[in-house]
Amino acid sequence: MKKRRKRGRPELGKNHLHWCEHCGVPVLDKVCGICGGATRQIGLTPPYDVRPAFETDIRRINECTQRQFGCEILSPHEPVVLSKVPYVDRMDEVIARGCVLGSMRFELEGMRWVFLPRLEAARAMEPSRGVVEVDKGAMESICSGGSVLAPGVLSVSPEVRAGDEVVVYCGDTPIACGRARMDAGHMRGGRGVAVKVRWRRGGVPLEAVHFGSERELRGALVRANSHVMSAFREEALAFIQRMVEHSSLPITVSYSGGKDSLAVLLLCLEVLDRVDVLFANTGLEFPETLENVHEVVDTYGLRLVESNAEDAFWQSLSTFGPPSVDMRWCCKVCKLGPLARLIAEHYPEGCLSFIGQRRYESEARARSGRVWKNPWVINQVGASPIQHWTAMHVWLYLFSKNAPYNPLYEVGYDRIGCWMCPSSSVADLHSLKHTHPQLSRRWEEALLHYSNTHGLSDMWAMLGLWRWSEPPQELAQLAHNLGIETRPTPSSTTLEFSMTSGGRTCTGGISAEGRFSSGLDIPMLAESGQLRPLGRTVCTEEVVIVHGKRATVHIYASGAVVARAKDEKDAKRALELAEKLIRRAYACTGCGVCIPYCPVGAISIEKRAMTSEECTSCGRCLVACPAIRYDPLSISEV
Repeated sequence: MKKRRKRGRPELGKNHLHWCEHCGVPVLDKVCGICGGATRQIGLTPPYDVRPAFETDIRRINECTQRQFGCEILSPHEPVVLSKVPYVDRMDEVIARGCVLGSMRFELEGMRWVFLPRLEAARAMEPSRGVVEVDKGAMESICSGGSVLAPGVLSVSPEVRAGDEVVVYCGDTPIACGRARMDAGHMRGGRGVAVKVRWRRGGVPLEAVHFGSERELRGALVRANSHVMSAFREEALAFIQRMVEHSSLPITVSYSGGKDSLAVLLLCLEVLDRVDVLFANTGLEFPETLENVHEVVDTYGLRLVESNAEDAFWQSLSTFGPPSVDMRWCCKVCKLGPLARLIAEHYPEGCLSFIGQRRYESEARARSGRVWKNPWVINQVGASPIQHWTAMHVWLYLFSKNAPYNPLYEVGYDRIGCWMCPSSSVADLHSLKHTHPQLSRRWEEALLHYSNTHGLSDMWAMLGLWRWSEPPQELAQLAHNLGIETRPTPSSTTLEFSMTSGGRTCTGGISAEGRFSSGLDIPMLAESGQLRPLGRTVCTEEVVIVHGKRATVHIYASGAVVARAKDEKDAKRALELAEKLIRRAYACTGCGVCIPYCPVGAISIEKRAMTSEECTSCGRCLVACPAIRYDPLSISEV
């Protein structure tokens, strides 16, 4: 169960990170596996999902400190750990030399990475830029919690601008770090707050330990953590063994091309002679991911069972609009629907899938148990052997196995999924422009087309505002400050619906009547059978009549829909369901999520879902349908 800290920062698990001062390496335990000595815990900001920094990460940090302070702070092949922390975009604490040196964050206003130093970083480098010197009289106030006031400034680097990160010196001693509130020219002889101080206390970093190569560094990390990883590995293997012994279902591993699923696959191969590899190709995979999937399957001699959504995303984009964190229709259409069909085809009784889920990834995953059923893939039982592992545990295991991991991690991506995933940070989408310019261009063009046709500016797309239906407060405030509209205007082609209800004076009973804003395709509604969850259907060229248990519904080519029942509640309920089913028929992309929900096998896919006469009108297929769940419009009563 997760715990909470102040400011809403969730503790998704334990802070495992310690540092061996003797060996100069990070250790996930109180004792170092190399020297046997005691280690010191590193204080971090939750959620504590630490990972090793790659060469690209270190180069990026050094590029920032070189630009901001005129010097590099990290050396090649020294142990560096990153820990993701809450922020409106991507932000990592940088841990090296036994302390948190500062944070790297991607700032949306400047669309660039910025290093936020702590006092430990100031003591570890010799800055020639970004320096503010204060007189001795100001030192006591600053160290006691005050800001740097302009009258106390003796000198300042001439390039400093308001908003820059700076190091505050008193003589030759760094005493604070913070953000400039005015340009250099205004600090000298000016008045007011010159620097808003963020850090004024901190320790002294250890001397950096240098290894001869990346391979030598990784070997040291593995040795220092060998006893920790042995315990975590044994627990995961015992979990896999228990699950296999208590399940009669076929055993599979869901592989995504990411580090977590690779670790789970290798753990399973330590227990099982063979295991099938499930891969849901969403049609939005990085080329490197596709290559890695086949490399892994070939390396370990495994059977690949693959679904392929092909162009489903692009075909559905005009129907649903850009996906967002709170409306991820893309997962259902491109991944979960095809995966459910794949499992139904290859494992009719369902399957047990070991999945690379970890509690440190999100609050939802922290709340989840180690065994679950996905409501969108009901024929799959999911189980996570690495639920309690941090990313650092995963990487140490992969390093020890010399595993063929996805090369995208080496170029700065910290998570691997669909290349335009709405859960991606703007930082990663910005990286996409450099690593995969053609993919970036295609998505940018699609976003700009949507923004131009829905009353939104280009900046709505550039700032990543498409990723939320309701942007988080900080991002919404930024959009407001920049005058950027975040709510799209309805499309002129939207199928709108209004309804009314009341007594039938001539024949008695109650009718509920509604009308769509345009005519309806009666042959399509009839042939698809998608009205059958409402009841038995009778069709002509101009009307579909649906006989339900409590109401009869007439659906006309003109767009009129009339529901008749004995009371108003049943009539309105039938009309509302008819409206949803009609929308579903129009928006159906043939994703197939509904197929495993049908208890009588009445649904097949022929470009869209087709429901046969075997339908019993149970309505279970509607539970998971993204066309119903993510339809942004509701009935308006008149």
